[in-house]
Amino acid sequence: MSIEADVSCLLNTPHKSRRLIPNALLVLAFCVVAIGTCAIVLMPGFWQAIGVGLAIASTFLPHRVPAGWLLLILGASQLARTPSATDPRFYVLLAGLHLLQLLSGFNQVLPWHGRIEAAALVRPFRRFALVQLLAQSGAGLGLWLFGGSQRTVRGLSLVSATLLVLLVVLLARSAPSGDPID
Repeated sequence: MSIEADVSCLLNTPHKSRRLIPNALLVLAFCVVAIGTCAIVLMPGFWQAIGVGLAIASTFLPHRVPAGWLLLILGASQLARTPSATDPRFYVLLAGLHLLQLLSGFNQVLPWHGRIEAAALVRPFRRFALVQLLAQSGAGLGLWLFGGSQRTVRGLSLVSATLLVLLVVLLARSAPSGDPID
C-alpha cells in the first residue's frame, strides 16, 4: 500500500471516526522510555545522572539537545559489560534505542499542542515490532553462538557477517528504484 493511498484513506474518513492522539503523549512516552532505559542499562551514579539529564533535556529541548547524544551514551554503556545471552539489559537496550529513535523523530517534527491520528502511527510501530522481533532473536542467537563458551563455533562470525552483507545487497537490488524499502 502506498503512502498516497494511506493519506487518501485518512482524508476521506469522516472526522468523528478518526481517533486523535495528543502529540504531548508521544513526548511523554519518549521521556518515560528514555528514563526507564537509563535506569535499567546505565551504571548507577555519574553515568545514570548524565543519562537522565540528557533524557530530560532532549525531551523538553529536542532542537537544542539531540536525542542522539542520549543514544550514544546508552549504546556506549554496553562496552563496559561482557556480552551475555542471559543479560536482560542488552535486550532492553536494543529495544530502547530503537524506540527512542522512533519517538525522537516524532518529537522533532510534531508540535506539542497538536494532535496526530492514531492511524498514522500504525505503520511506524508495526515496523518497530517487526524489526525488534528479528533483532532480538538474532541478537540472542548471536550471543549464544559467539558467547565464548564451549558451544561457540569458530569462524561462524565471518560467515554470518558475509551473509548479512549479501542480504543487504540482495534487498537493495530487489527494491524498486526511487522507492524506499518498506
